[in-house]
Amino acid sequence: MVRGRNPFKLRTLSRRAELFGESHKKALEELESLILEGEPVVLLGPRRVGKTSLLNIALNENKNRICYLYYDLSPFMGQRAVNVSQLIVTKSNLLAFSEKAGFRVNLKIIEGWKERVTTSEYSRELLNLLRELHERCDHGAIIFDEAQTLSFLRGLDFRGVFQLIMNSYDNISLVLTGSMPGILSNYLNPEAEEAGFSRFFNEISVSRWDSKTTEEYLRKHIDIDEGEVREVSLSLSNVPGFVAMYGHLRWRGFSHSEALSRVYEKALSLWKSDVRKFLTVYSSHTYYYLLLALAVGPPIGLRYSELMESAFEVAQKMGGSFSESSFKRALRRLKDAGFIEETETGRYLIPEPPLREALRRLRL
Repeated sequence: MVRGRNPFKLRTLSRRAELFGESHKKALEELESLILEGEPVVLLGPRRVGKTSLLNIALNENKNRICYLYYDLSPFMGQRAVNVSQLIVTKSNLLAFSEKAGFRVNLKIIEGWKERVTTSEYSRELLNLLRELHERCDHGAIIFDEAQTLSFLRGLDFRGVFQLIMNSYDNISLVLTGSMPGILSNYLNPEAEEAGFSRFFNEISVSRWDSKTTEEYLRKHIDIDEGEVREVSLSLSNVPGFVAMYGHLRWRGFSHSEALSRVYEKALSLWKSDVRKFLTVYSSHTYYYLLLALAVGPPIGLRYSELMESAFEVAQKMGGSFSESSFKRALRRLKDAGFIEETETGRYLIPEPPLREALRRLRL
């Protein structure tokens, strides 16, 4: 067993020194700069690539400069409806700023509500708080992590709040993160012909590592040969969160095969959970037929006609069926959610090997 403190962090990072990868470091610098400029930002990337860590580091290292409200909406993923009374600020430094900056509003949104809150009450308190934040702080930020979940919020349309911030409060940065960029884009731009954020937001994309970065990250702290690195890279798709789990276990003394097997099974479990949450919201078996058709198909993917034919065969085996219109709708939403990618050659595929295996094992 390796002695000393385990350098592989499994929690959300809070310090710049813990961040690895040039692209992630560059994204952090850009994020900090835009927040301090009061610019609206959308931070995009697959699950577990480090979006929340980037936000956490930016806020932690500027806690004496930026007044912020942070909403973590990830617990609501998979819910068909979210009530405004469920929205609680996960963390904020406004209480620390309140005496120094002289906030004159009720901070119930931060401290919590003792009774069920109505939409009008919540809106009034939030707007009062934003107005005070604008007047009392040089730099402010309101952050929504996994912001696509807001599309299922009932009673309060946050797009009006977003518009107010961008039109009137030039020192408050609106920051949205999304692991399902298409769904988030459709929520923000329901009339747009194409998904995109350029009209309103500065877009920062956080991607998976490449195999070289994965290798550098692991070899910085453990002995690992080229074949083992290749297996980790292929099996875990260079997802930083999963690679960190593998390194954590190796540091604790697990063998390569033991560590990789454990992390791979954990990845399968998390992907199953993500898919189940998605299918709970979009409760049509067509999504499942389509995903399973790709999971059992060739890794290079299928063309549109091939995919529809394969999905129909899956449906028939399960005693179901679907129309072409429902197939098109399911394909579009699965792309929006990031479960499916379309290649330049017109093929549709599942980019994550653990997700492919999770779908093959998943039973509704």
